[in-house]
Amino acid sequence: MTQTAIVDELRNQFGSGTFGRQETGDGIPTVWTTKERAREVLGYLKTEAQRPYKMLYDLTAIDERVRRVRQDQSPSDFTVVYHLLSFERNEDVRLKIPLTERAAALPTITDLWPAANWYEREVWDLFGITFVGHPHLRRILMPPTWQGHPLRKDHPARATEIGRFYLPEDKQEAEEAALKFRPEEWGMKRSRETSDFMFLNMGPAHTGTHGILRLVLQLDEERIVDVVPDIGYHHRGAEKMSERQTWHTFIPYTDRIDYLGGVMNELPYVLAVEKLAGIDVPDRAKVIRVMMAEFFRLASHLVWYGTFAQDVGQLSPVFYMFTDRERIFHIVEAIEGGMIKVNVGELQPRFIPTKGVMEKGEWSLKKGDRIELAVSAENLVVDYHPVNAPGWHRIIKGQLAQPLIVGYEWAVIRTDDGKEEAFAVRPLARLKVAALPIGVPALFLIGEAGKILDATFVNEELAPPASPGMEAIGSQSF
Repeated sequence: MTQTAIVDELRNQFGSGTFGRQETGDGIPTVWTTKERAREVLGYLKTEAQRPYKMLYDLTAIDERVRRVRQDQSPSDFTVVYHLLSFERNEDVRLKIPLTERAAALPTITDLWPAANWYEREVWDLFGITFVGHPHLRRILMPPTWQGHPLRKDHPARATEIGRFYLPEDKQEAEEAALKFRPEEWGMKRSRETSDFMFLNMGPAHTGTHGILRLVLQLDEERIVDVVPDIGYHHRGAEKMSERQTWHTFIPYTDRIDYLGGVMNELPYVLAVEKLAGIDVPDRAKVIRVMMAEFFRLASHLVWYGTFAQDVGQLSPVFYMFTDRERIFHIVEAIEGGMIKVNVGELQPRFIPTKGVMEKGEWSLKKGDRIELAVSAENLVVDYHPVNAPGWHRIIKGQLAQPLIVGYEWAVIRTDDGKEEAFAVRPLARLKVAALPIGVPALFLIGEAGKILDATFVNEELAPPASPGMEAIGSQSF
């Protein structure tokens, strides 16, 4: 069954004049219909369509009043968007409803999808679109006393646009009174035949999520009968901030959604932008960013595991977890930190972290300078030096005299003449050094700062002799 099959099915059921089709960048079948037919069409898609769309994946709205280009779109002041998912078809469908500002209202679908309860409250809260018949249509993200609907284009985007904030005593009292929980507003009873219910305000409190949460508990003695969550404290207004950004300047804002997730939140955002803009990303970039997302996933889980173990009384795990987390950050820093591009006459340029440049005191390097590179067996730049400059790195042939200890970044090398010397290990080289068996001959690349930059097993046929100098891959333009 093709992606357009559901569009043909809808037109056969309701008539071809009921729907207008819109071509979209993501390829999801998208149709427009009137507000009068919206609920009927949604009901058909959930219960009567062949292999129905049983999941309400999303419900949102768009303020269209300042849109300039409306290709394949119905004229409207606001658009409500229903995104449905069919598990049997393994496909999505998107239904758009045009609304005018004077009649910005639709019938509720909470009886079809109970999950629509919060979605409809959010759309009313942020756009001012009413859902007739909703059981409890009130603000969900903004305070109950908030004036206006923030995601309307005419709502101020910055505090400097609405004047100085004041909180006099009478306003503070009104704000506090608005936060008072009234069970009747939520359809909850205060008592039953034998006893009264107790309502306990739990929070707002930091819950380990990236924000705070308030829970109002309905208690029957020590038993929780019901709970009402107040999630507005968690809202940061990222959507409103994005209105003031271009598509690429908004990328750093996605990191703030989960400050432990790093690039993980950048990835889905840029994937959406690339799909909409028709940007073709090289396979190499795809692999790199998936690897980066995995690094941040591991780093985030290490924080969780270490702090969770500490919460239940174990102190050591947090130190082990954060030690490994620092190793991940060293890798991340080398990959996405400030970089110098080096032209080596190949299809792909090499990149050197600027942190290494500063440590080596070569911050005066400029475009066109010639440098020598040392490349590892993995074809990665492990060291560099300006051509003919003193203090070049050296290679030592020897063996590990003792294993590397976790958290101790020094290695003891025993050379062929029996002498032992301790060297600091660069974080990126630690795993390679730690993988060397004790007593097995190896080559160690030592930088001018006295750190082990790279290590590998001795290959009698390919290994260069141990000497104060090392042949680089050649002079290259910087």
